[in-house]
Formats: sequence, C-alpha cells, structure tokens
Amino acid sequence: NLTIRSMDFNVKLTIFAEESRRYLCFNKKWKLVGSKKFRGPMCEFFEDMVNNAYNRYRSAANETYFVGFNRRGRPLRGDLARQKGYHREKCLNFIKMDAGFNIPHHNQKLAGGNHSRAVLAKAPLKVKSRHSQKNVSPRHRQKNHHRNKKLS
Repeated sequence: NLTIRSMDFNVKLTIFAEESRRYLCFNKKWKLVGSKKFRGPMCEFFEDMVNNAYNRYRSAANETYFVGFNRRGRPLRGDLARQKGYHREKCLNFIKMDAGFNIPHHNQKLAGGNHSRAVLAKAPLKVKSRHSQKNVSPRHRQKNHHRNKKLS
C-alpha cells in the first residue's frame, strides 16, 4: 500500500510505501525508484485530477514527468510528451482507495440489510459443467466457444 501525504501545508505530495519504508522518487535519469531517504523535489509530486476522478502525479522537479506504470507494473520512462497513445494515457491514471473500506458492508447498510439476501434468492448461481468439454482441445474450445452457448 502506498501512502500519499503532504510534508507541510503546500500542494506538493510525497508517495511513501509503508511496507518497504521507501519514498517513490525520480532518479537523475528520470527513472522511478524507491528511495530510503527523502530527496527533496525528486520525491515530491503535484496531484492533477483528470477524467472521472482519476489522479495523475506530476514531478515537482520537472512538471513534464509523470508517475506511470505499464500493464506488468513496471515504471514508465520518459516525459508525457514522448508517451503517446491511449494505453500510455491509461497507465498514468490512478484511483485512490481506502483498503479498510468494506464494500459489501456498505452496500448492505444502504439497502437496510435485506436487499442482498432478496437479490441472491431471485438470482441463483449457475454452475457450468466442464464434463462436456473434457476431451476437446483448448484450441477447439476457444475457437468454437460461440457454439457452446445455449439459446434461450
């Protein structure tokens, strides 16, 4: 889990990993690294709100550099001007989450405690049997998946 906090009452934020006890920083080559020491503006970020409550984190040392990760969780390199395309844009967007927030409890509280049971009673779980596909190769299963669906 990452903790985002302000060092004082300014708009610059730090991103701190509690478990590894490291700050998220840019090094001299603008690569994202985890630093045990706080290194000033290289470890400070501005928070920008973008589409639909997503956040982006911009370097306080050079505002063209953003925090971003690829699909595999590896840090992106380079500034935003060189990062083009829809997938790159998505890799710069973050959503804040409270890990302690219990969504099912919240939903049940809003529904008065009875809603979830009523919905479950009306919509029973459907379990698809895999016995019919046992002797079929995975390639055929994937290729002919549309034939396996039953029409209602």
